[in-house]
Amino acid sequence: MSYRTPRDVRYRIIAREAVVLRQDVGETLVLNEVGARVLSLLDLGTPLDQVVDALLDEFDVERPALQTDVDTFVQELLTAGILEPIDADPTVPSPTHAGT
Repeated sequence: MSYRTPRDVRYRIIAREAVVLRQDVGETLVLNEVGARVLSLLDLGTPLDQVVDALLDEFDVERPALQTDVDTFVQELLTAGILEPIDADPTVPSPTHAGT
């Protein structure tokens, strides 16, 4: 499954953390380094299994624990309105990606 940020979400990576703004509700969130990396990869359209693979290369963690943590975090981002599934064309980039 692939995801992207909705139209009302903007984020910026600053010192390895992400500052996320949900414009429609005026909400600001800060994600730690791992959360920022997950959001960045997902917003690029990277499939969830490839996100886990990338994180395994970057952090000292076991796959089962990482998979569980990433799945839980993605559900939290979906519930918070920070991510949405890419339904039709996974090659279409997010219109709101702010870059790093």
